[in-house]
Amino acid sequence: LAWMEKLYETESLATQPDNTSFNTALNAWARSGHPEAPRNAETLLQKMIALSETGHEVGPSEETWCTVMNTWVNSDRSEAIERVTKILDLMEHLSKCGREVKLSTIPYSIYIKAWEREAQKRRGRHKQECGDMILQAVGRMQSRGIDPTPEIYNSILTALREISAINAVFYFLELEQRYRRREVQLATRTFNIGMDAIAGLNRPDSEEKASNVLNRMYEYSENDKSVSPSR
Repeated sequence: LAWMEKLYETESLATQPDNTSFNTALNAWARSGHPEAPRNAETLLQKMIALSETGHEVGPSEETWCTVMNTWVNSDRSEAIERVTKILDLMEHLSKCGREVKLSTIPYSIYIKAWEREAQKRRGRHKQECGDMILQAVGRMQSRGIDPTPEIYNSILTALREISAINAVFYFLELEQRYRRREVQLATRTFNIGMDAIAGLNRPDSEEKASNVLNRMYEYSENDKSVSPSR
């Protein structure tokens, strides 16, 4: 990529990097496993943003943003959660300013995964704080007109289950109540994660409560096949 830029600037050759060039380089860093991969990937993202601001036909797509976020999440860098949060903050800011930045559920699912990974490094109250940040992701989405999907709720439940089974159970039961009121759409996997969290409590009545959820799934599936236990 750097050689392409040098030839373009010094030899007047038609080698100016385009979006494909930058995304290919980003994907290479993402797959490299190099300790500096996330920092280098973010540097390329920043360069694409700067070029787009000066009229070049180069600009990061949602896939570009998400590749960089995932590179941080998959690293062992201590600053990973800070960088993922900053990138999502910037996406939200540029989107609000009318820039060509698409916001969907995908970057938020990566954000949730980042906090789940961060929780694995923490203990006690600090671990619980990660759960609080995960739950706030839904509010961030909704404030920008993005409706959480079943996949988002699944991501949240999975992350909460890793932090605290009881927190995951409470959140699942809240979701189920909202589902019954037709306020949210859930899926079979949502209920499966909820039952797994209930089993993880290791209480005398855990089996009974999980069985009750399964029975309710059969009732719901009479009108909603997306929550059928057989799926």
